[in-house]
Amino acid sequence: MSQKYYNDPNFLNTIYALDLVLIQHFADMFFGGDQTRVIYSSNEYAFRKRSDENSGNLELPFLNFKLRDMDLGNASRWHPRAYSSGVFIDEIEAKVRFAPAVLNYDVSFWAHTDFDLKYAFTNVTWDANNKTILAPYVTVTNDLLSEDIAYAAHLSYTGMSYETEYNEKDWLERNKIHSASLDVEMETFNLITDVNIDIPTTLVFNFAAGYNFNTSNYDDTLEFVINHLTQEVET
Repeated sequence: MSQKYYNDPNFLNTIYALDLVLIQHFADMFFGGDQTRVIYSSNEYAFRKRSDENSGNLELPFLNFKLRDMDLGNASRWHPRAYSSGVFIDEIEAKVRFAPAVLNYDVSFWAHTDFDLKYAFTNVTWDANNKTILAPYVTVTNDLLSEDIAYAAHLSYTGMSYETEYNEKDWLERNKIHSASLDVEMETFNLITDVNIDIPTTLVFNFAAGYNFNTSNYDDTLEFVINHLTQEVET
């Protein structure tokens, strides 16, 4: 297997930590906190991955999301020194640099009934217009010192489409599946530091517990969580 040039744990763990917070937000918003109904996948693989993660059952409703692209953030809203030289964190005796960034996600909601779709849309209206500020956080470790660092992620919706076309149209019509697509924007930060950035232990175990994956082994639990945060599907 070829080595990925972006296989930097600090970069990956920052993205994973943000995805975990976004999954919990969507789960609370649409499914009463049931995070098993929120999957990281493009539309092309959403049904397959949903089935793989749910004992072979599609079981609607569910939501899939995937990062589409990234853009430069608005540096004028952030202290220039935090970007250029970093913020010194006393507890870990190290600096962390915060670079403003905008992350754009494709999101789709799938349901059996039109009523479920209307319910989802109503919740979007309450969450729209940049009213929601999520608080992702990571654990930054320098030798024996560690500290949880939280930062802001402003969530907004830039578009919504009802009953979008899909490449499995015939299958959808026979099963009477309704769908809606959302364009989601997250205005947040990329973190850079010379020490280690990890996904917080509590975040890892809490996410796994939502799937009844209960073990005290951190490495096994972390692997389980990361598998849910990548678009790996059975072939």
